[in-house]
Amino acid sequence: MRTDEWAGYTPLGSEYTLQRIKSDKGKNFSEMHTLIKNLKSWLRGIYHKCSEKHMQAYLNEFFYRFNRRAFGKTCFHNLLVPVCFSSTHMAFGSIRMEPVFMVSGQSATAAANIAIDDKVSVQDVSYSKLKAVLLKRNTVLAYK
Repeated sequence: MRTDEWAGYTPLGSEYTLQRIKSDKGKNFSEMHTLIKNLKSWLRGIYHKCSEKHMQAYLNEFFYRFNRRAFGKTCFHNLLVPVCFSSTHMAFGSIRMEPVFMVSGQSATAAANIAIDDKVSVQDVSYSKLKAVLLKRNTVLAYK
């Protein structure tokens, strides 16, 4: 295990072979020092008090977030919710009619199928392609 010369690592020598390297004020371990600084900032910014009892849970959450940072997308990135509308109370009165919910569900299904076929996220589905699929299925997109 590569460590700097901090005495706190000495007990690890009973289980691991330690390779002690002069830290040179953090320059030889810049990634580790950056990670530790990020962890401390995260803990101070999220929690008012950290108990030793729950420290492993804090670390688990931090490293879960840290390891997912490269993904850039959340687990909800491809989530389609066809019946969750933002509208006034009056407008929702007409939206909640069964045909509108049916069209919304059909549209979400078509968008999901296109996303799978084109290997893109649902946010990147081409509207013109979605519109063409829906019109081919005789979906009413606008009331005339």
